[in-house]
Amino acid sequence: MLSSLHDFIERIEHQHDLHQVGVPVATRLEIAAITRRISSYPKGGTALLFQQPDQYPFPVVTNLFGSQR
Repeated sequence: MLSSLHDFIERIEHQHDLHQVGVPVATRLEIAAITRRISSYPKGGTALLFQQPDQYPFPVVTNLFGSQR
């Protein structure tokens, strides 16, 4: 049983269903564009963890439920 978002992210990372983006990205339109592109992959694509979103001191995660698994 998962008790937090952090646990869920660790699980999908362990299952190779998480891609970490380490380069700076714009929170206005760029994160959405990247997520849209990845989520259109067959089987929904991987979840994305943006480690350096501009203007925010914390990471952003998207497409958490993108994988059919």
